Amino acid sequence: MSYRMDSDITTYHGIVRRRRSVKERNYKEILAKKKGLIVWMVSNCQVNSKRHEYVRELQKYVPVDIYGKCGPFQCARINDRDCLREITLKYKFYLGFESNFCKDYITEKLYRYLDSDMIVVARGHNTFSRLVPSEIFLNTANFKSPRELADRILYLDAHEDEYIQMLKEKDKYFSIYEDYPLLSPGNSWIEYRYEAAVMCEVCRRLWNVSNYTKTYPDMLAWLYKKEYQCYVPNDIV
Repeated sequence: MSYRMDSDITTYHGIVRRRRSVKERNYKEILAKKKGLIVWMVSNCQVNSKRHEYVRELQKYVPVDIYGKCGPFQCARINDRDCLREITLKYKFYLGFESNFCKDYITEKLYRYLDSDMIVVARGHNTFSRLVPSEIFLNTANFKSPRELADRILYLDAHEDEYIQMLKEKDKYFSIYEDYPLLSPGNSWIEYRYEAAVMCEVCRRLWNVSNYTKTYPDMLAWLYKKEYQCYVPNDIV
C-alpha cells in the first residue's frame, strides 16, 4: 500500500469527482474582491523539489505573497480554515508545489485548493492530469520556464473572461479529502488525506484473503524501480 499507482492498494490524498449540477454564481463579484495575484503557503523551506528556487525565479516577473515559516506573511496553522477563507477571497492563484518530484506523488496541495475560488498552479512529477482534469488548473510542466508560466498568469490576470472561464470549469468538479487535527505540545496543524476508502479496501481484502494472495519475490526491486525514483527538477530557469 502506497501512493504509487502500481501498488496493490493505492493511497490518495484526495480524489476529484464531477458534480451532477453546477450552481450559478456571480464570478464578476468574486473577481472584484481579489486584490492579490499569487499566494503560496509553505513552512518547509529547503526541499528536494527546489520549489523555493523556482518561486524566486518566478518572483522576477510576478508578485508572490508567501505565508508561513518561509515568508513574511503569517497565518497560524491551527487556524487553517480561517487562513484558507482569507486568501481565497484575496488572491487569484495558489501555488501548490510538491516537496518532492516522484512519479504518482500528489499530496493535498492540489486537492485541497481545487474547491477554493483560486486557480491552483501545480508543480511536481507530471502525473496530475491522470487524476485531475487539465483544464481546471495550471501545471508548471506545461511551461518551459518560470518566466513562461508568469506570462500565462499575467495573461489570465489581464483577460478577465478567460480567468472566469477557468473558475467555471473548476466548479464542474469537487474534491474529496479528509482533515485530521493533530495536536502536540507547541505544535498544532491539520493533516489532509483521504484514508476512509483505502482502509475499507484493506478490510475488504482481509475478509477475502484467498482472492488477493500475491507473492513479491524481490520487494526491494519493486520499491526501487527506476521509473519511480524521486529526482531533482532541472527547469528552474
